[in-house]
Amino acid sequence: MSLALTLSRPLQPCVGRLRPALLRPALCVWPSYRFWASWHRHLNRLNAAAVDGDVHRAEREFETLISQVPREKSTVVYNTLLKAFANNGSAQRAVSLYGRMREQSIRVNARTYGKIIEAHAKIGDLESAMAWLSRRSQDFKSDAVALNMILDAAAQAGLAEEAEVLFLSIEQMGFATTHSFGSVLHALAKAWKPSQAITWLDRMDREQVEPNAICFGAVIDAYAKSGQPQDAVKVLQDMQARKLQPDLVAFSSIVDAFSRLGKAADAALWLENAESCNLHPNIIVYNSIISACARTGNPKQAIRWLQKMQAASLRPDRTSYGGILDAFSKKKGVKLQEVTRWFHCMVNDRHSPDEAAFSCMPIGWM
Repeated sequence: MSLALTLSRPLQPCVGRLRPALLRPALCVWPSYRFWASWHRHLNRLNAAAVDGDVHRAEREFETLISQVPREKSTVVYNTLLKAFANNGSAQRAVSLYGRMREQSIRVNARTYGKIIEAHAKIGDLESAMAWLSRRSQDFKSDAVALNMILDAAAQAGLAEEAEVLFLSIEQMGFATTHSFGSVLHALAKAWKPSQAITWLDRMDREQVEPNAICFGAVIDAYAKSGQPQDAVKVLQDMQARKLQPDLVAFSSIVDAFSRLGKAADAALWLENAESCNLHPNIIVYNSIISACARTGNPKQAIRWLQKMQAASLRPDRTSYGGILDAFSKKKGVKLQEVTRWFHCMVNDRHSPDEAAFSCMPIGWM
């Protein structure tokens, strides 16, 4: 008889007695483990849909999950669905879900109100956002997140006066940050109020709040939209003096401002400045310069910039070709075959000519 067989016999009764004892806890834990694993899996799916703002997918995951979740965990599930509504800007759905929480006596918290405020702010409904902020303050302390969220909404809507008033409230509560200043500057830029924007930028210096690239970019945009590119240049140079790197949007604003004034040479200079900062101008920037060339009736330069665009591995669009045709239409003594050639280039590049393109063509060209 082998040693292994000899040793196994006396142990068999012991193993038989121990096996049920060892397995019993595992059998009890396993259903609980499976439940929580399933719960977390569905919650992760719900959160993924919420991040994407995919309301319909989020609602499906919510309904699957909510019937399985213990009551004490319901708030987090409801709040995650509210997150989907907030990211989607579905304010009415958010309010309806809040009503359902109240009806079923589900605990609400500061995050619940925050997501409803965010949903209204997302669609620019500042009045409702403020009303929900007021309701929130009855049970929870006001915080910087909720207030700045409403300020951001005012900025996105270009409501400069409302943004300034909101900022003062935030400042009085001690919640003002660089981001808060940036939101006011963004609102002023959208409202085409560069002089007020530069005043706010100076105020940041006085209050020893360091402006970031976003703050400077907003002021540059304000001057550019108001047709004051030289002032925008000064702000950009001040930004660089503070060791802040302007982004492509800042340079694009200046290029576009010069282009709209028909100053193609200045626009081209600032496109080159962007390239010297290791930025890669996009098709919108190139089209701005082509448009500037068109305004001055300079098809030769317009073509040169289209070719530079192609050299940068950018495919010209309908606007690019339309700019060249527009430049030809403003220049006297143009040969018909030149204009026709670029019209056909547009078609061959699979861009359907629009009414503006046809209006640039000489009479009798067909």
